[in-house]
Amino acid sequence: MAEAIQRADQRNGPYKAIVTTPEWLPTAGIQNDHVQSLGRYQMAATTVVVARPGPAGQHPIKLVQQAHIQDVYDFARGSSEGSAAQAAAGIAVDGFELGIAKWFQVTGSGSKIAWSGLR
Repeated sequence: MAEAIQRADQRNGPYKAIVTTPEWLPTAGIQNDHVQSLGRYQMAATTVVVARPGPAGQHPIKLVQQAHIQDVYDFARGSSEGSAAQAAAGIAVDGFELGIAKWFQVTGSGSKIAWSGLR
């Protein structure tokens, strides 16, 4: 944000900065439902800052952020036998081993979160 403000003042016009995470970050769930449904996956984020020139502390700013996710949907047997989720995972592995089920790539993006104000 500071760099966008500085460049807006230098140009005497709006400046747009786009920042993304440099790589996909490994992520894992912490709650059982989250772990059972998603397991481990990767996330990244994009932030767009638009700054307009102004006096110190009075620069109009618009900030928009969005999270992104990607995962290879694969099949693995769980470690705790007996639960319904583990039984379903076992059936999926059986299907994969028989050539019925295939791994596939899943991607998506969350809703854009916006903020505007003065800085």
